[in-house]
Order: sequence, then C-alpha cells, then structure tokens
Amino acid sequence: MKEEYRIFARNLTAYMKYYGFRQTSLAKQLGITPATVAWWCHGERLPRFGKMVELTELFHCTQDDLLRGDINGQTIQTNEYRQKIISFSDQLTEEGLQKVVTYLEDLNPKYYKNNGN
Repeated sequence: MKEEYRIFARNLTAYMKYYGFRQTSLAKQLGITPATVAWWCHGERLPRFGKMVELTELFHCTQDDLLRGDINGQTIQTNEYRQKIISFSDQLTEEGLQKVVTYLEDLNPKYYKNNGN
C-alpha cells in the first residue's frame, strides 16, 4: 500500500467518524458506490479530483488535510473553526475586515500559541 493512500485512508476515516458518516452514508452523499468508499478507507485507491473537492467541502478541510495531515478530533474541530473564519471573512466589507484584524491583534496573549509570539 502506498504511504499517501494509507495516510488518506486514516484521515478520511477520522473525518467520517467526527461527522458521523458510515461508508454507505458517505457513498450516498457523494453519489458513488459504497465499494468506492471502502477502497478509499482501506487505502486501495484515492478519489478522483472532483470527489476530493466534494470531500473537502463536506468535511470543511483542505486536500492537504486529507492527504498529508495527522488528523484527530481536535485537529478537525480547529480546521472547522478556520474554515468558518474564512467563510465569514469572505462576506465582510473592507471596514469589517479591518475591525476583525484589529480585534485579533488585541486578543489577550493567552489565546495565542507559543505565548503570543
């Protein structure tokens, strides 16, 4: 089994668990056969580009998260927060973006990794 396939299988399984999908329900959501999802989950194949994009949208993640990450529940939740922030920022005016940046800069250092550095 290729290493990339193994990593993808592990990460896909973690996302499925976090979001409450079984192989059959994910297959139905994506309009594919359960056998295809089983191949992915067993590290036998990778999804085609279009299905990979659908997975990233469904799981609020990036392709890198699926293909290269070391995913666990905490990582998934953090990625979900990041995607929400990006989604909200896409809807803000220039003034709104400036206010958000100012707010983030003013956050208490205890909320930053590495003691705010």
